[in-house]
Amino acid sequence: MILGLFIRNFKTYQGMNFVPLSDNHKFCGLLGKNGIGKSSVLEALDCFFNGKEWNLHFTVKRNGLKVRPYIVPIFSINKDTKIPEEVKSIITKLDNLFRTTPKEKLNFGSTHSSVKDTFISLRDSIINNPLFDNDYVFPIGIDHNKKATSAIFDSLLLDDISAEDNDTENRDHLIDTQLKAVYTYLVENLEYIYIPKDIDSELFTRLENQEIQTLMGEKLDHILRDRITETAISEINKGLTDFINEISNELDGYVYRTSTDRQQNLRKSDIHKLIIDSFFNIRKLHKRVNESNNYVEISSLSSGEKQKAIIDVAKGLLENHRADGKNLIVGIDEPESSLHVSACFEQFDSLFKMSNKCRQIIFSSHWYGFLPTLTYGNVSVISEKDKTHHFDLINLQNYQEQIVHLMQSSKGKLPYDINLKSITDFIQSILSSITSDTPYSWIFCEGSSEKIYFDKYFEDEIQNFNLRIIPTGGAKKIKRIYQNILTPYGEIKENIDGNTYNKWGKILFLSDTDNQLTHYEAKNYNNQYSRLQCYRLINNKSTRLTETVAINDSLTSPATEIEDCLNGKLLVETLKYFREIKEYEYLESIIDKDKKYSEEASYFSLNLRPSEADKLKEFFDSEDGDMKIKFAEKYVELMSQEDYQVPSWIEYIKGWIREP
Repeated sequence: MILGLFIRNFKTYQGMNFVPLSDNHKFCGLLGKNGIGKSSVLEALDCFFNGKEWNLHFTVKRNGLKVRPYIVPIFSINKDTKIPEEVKSIITKLDNLFRTTPKEKLNFGSTHSSVKDTFISLRDSIINNPLFDNDYVFPIGIDHNKKATSAIFDSLLLDDISAEDNDTENRDHLIDTQLKAVYTYLVENLEYIYIPKDIDSELFTRLENQEIQTLMGEKLDHILRDRITETAISEINKGLTDFINEISNELDGYVYRTSTDRQQNLRKSDIHKLIIDSFFNIRKLHKRVNESNNYVEISSLSSGEKQKAIIDVAKGLLENHRADGKNLIVGIDEPESSLHVSACFEQFDSLFKMSNKCRQIIFSSHWYGFLPTLTYGNVSVISEKDKTHHFDLINLQNYQEQIVHLMQSSKGKLPYDINLKSITDFIQSILSSITSDTPYSWIFCEGSSEKIYFDKYFEDEIQNFNLRIIPTGGAKKIKRIYQNILTPYGEIKENIDGNTYNKWGKILFLSDTDNQLTHYEAKNYNNQYSRLQCYRLINNKSTRLTETVAINDSLTSPATEIEDCLNGKLLVETLKYFREIKEYEYLESIIDKDKKYSEEASYFSLNLRPSEADKLKEFFDSEDGDMKIKFAEKYVELMSQEDYQVPSWIEYIKGWIREP
């Protein structure tokens, strides 16, 4: 993973800059106005990994190389990775320097103090994060002459080696050799694909294209080698030679031969080139039209459709073809370019899913609508003040709180409008999607575990009714999105007739019933706004059913979370799976071995005593809450293995989504 990078005198970046990218997330965005330097970061990484031509800052072109340009990423690599010992030794030194060097000893020269502050802030968050305890974290890069460097750590590394060797010339050579070995190891073992905004979609999606082969995780030559064997080539050569000899025997005194004494047979490379030219080159990517047998060539698609096709192909190859994406980093410039606003969310959802299939996704964007909906990721907000770049790294898990803090610390100047733009872009995208010719419907739920359950229970609605599930990160965020969407929704609704409204997609906001409720006014739209609903899940003891009630309904007890509303029998079967894991053996005391659990709501099916309910809550809250996600994944896996009843409240929502 790339956590950040030093970049000096490259494209828009004059002097030394430090760009933070990640504090341990694989989904990493670069946000900021046009020309601020977002794509420069992606291009710089292309130069680092793929040897592309350097685009130097204009002052370097004008005044010469007084200060050498360089690109120096900060890498994070797990210590269990197989690394040659000679490379591991220098990585260990760099890791130690990165972690332990006092900030007073870090020499940033005359660089603006914000560069040092940004680097120190990221470094502190990394070394204080136990998730990095088993990682090497180290800087390594190259200058414009491809000489390896560790930026501000070069002099510190020199001091470290000076204690072992007093020969200055020998020390310099040793450092160059060692750093070069680390750089070579990285570019040979990590892959980076850069997809610029203005890429030719037709050329990019050709199977013989280098980037497509990288996404597949195998070269076309290797594919052909497996399918066109040496034996097959020998048989072709033998058959052709026999034919030539036969013809020559039939021509008295004449033969077919090459102009040299050595008679050339077809080589493997000849066969491969012939197949590529005559088989692959004539095949272009086409898009199927509405599940029919009609296809449209990619060159005939709109600009937005081409952009979507590029991401769809990349995602499809990562998910379905490439064996392992752990060494692949993908850089994408403005993936929302030319897309209709209603399609932006879907595009970024695809990017997020791609990030789970590769080492890292780094993208630039002008569309901020993904910020309220994704809980795992980082964005680096780039701004400029007094001709100096400033960078604010934001974690999507609590981005709103971080933005408030940053605005206060910068007296309202930074980040420039990210909070407003994020919710505005998102609401615009949702409203455009529900009013389009092929409308989408949306369910906003609280967390990622709910999304896992809903993706399974509503898989038919997702496939056939354009339903999308969005985890918001809690009831407070559901409230915020609901309140922001309400006014523009109502204004659009007032200006259309009933028939038009009945063609819209639907929106459902669905919250848990917490011990401390998030209170807000949610109007009852059953008649006037029947396609916009805001509900709260609660288990009704009198009916022994999970019900969807209005947010401000008087029924507020018992506290009800998604795990209380599932199929009781299936939930117990899932608990039995985790009970076999040593650290969760205490679940044995919750499950009655002699009881036949019903398929009613799990809260009623289990009928736990308070002490047992506390143990179950402890289980779901374990692993910093990640157990809820693991449990949900196992639950839906077991759901596919047997025919279980669908909870009645799920059936109710399915019916509502499906009805005209």
